[in-house]
Amino acid sequence: LTLDERLTRFWQERIAALNNTGCFTVGIVWGGRKSRLNANRSMRLDDLAVLFQLYGVKWFSLQVGDDSQQLDRFCDCVENIAADFVTFVDTAAAIVNLDMVITIDTSVAHLCGALGKPAFVLLKYGADWRWMLERCDSPWYNSLQLFRQQQPGDWQSVVSAVQKKMEAACVKEKRC
Repeated sequence: LTLDERLTRFWQERIAALNNTGCFTVGIVWGGRKSRLNANRSMRLDDLAVLFQLYGVKWFSLQVGDDSQQLDRFCDCVENIAADFVTFVDTAAAIVNLDMVITIDTSVAHLCGALGKPAFVLLKYGADWRWMLERCDSPWYNSLQLFRQQQPGDWQSVVSAVQKKMEAACVKEKRC
């Protein structure tokens, strides 16, 4: 994918201004469109709260829609840049200026894959067929790592696995 340079530069400057300490920048998406087909793929932002304690990480919400209201409780540790998105192109331009993204199975996961942006994709038990079975990678998107529920509704073990990977990534980047 190619993006408008001006828009990409806008988001680069915006994210840099919000990350004045040079932390590892991570975008997050925890909710998707609610439908019977997509039942149980969303989580609560509270489920990710343990990650916000990681040292050296600056968090950016890419969440749009009703689920973004959950940010009210986390405004001290998550920057809501999605509030300024006009189109999905804004989402893409913001993503290319982040170090990585953590998302549930939404269009943002596919956008990260298409952009080659490192992303952790959190999958519900019995995930969509596109993610195949028992894989932690995607044959279509080299930049994605998959984290799967082992039991329906068990986001805690998924987030715990993500936390361990994030801690390792933070040390590798030497930003902690």
